[in-house]
Amino acid sequence: QVEEAIREADDPNAVWIPHEVVKEEMARERAELLARLKGETK
Repeated sequence: QVEEAIREADDPNAVWIPHEVVKEEMARERAELLARLKGETK
């Protein structure tokens, strides 16, 4: 699996996602999950 991941990362056509985008998406998902948890505990 590691070798395959390295090959994929070395591919010049690989699509890279900026870290800022990942952080924004994770923050949004976290907020949605927390909202769901709060809704279930009421």
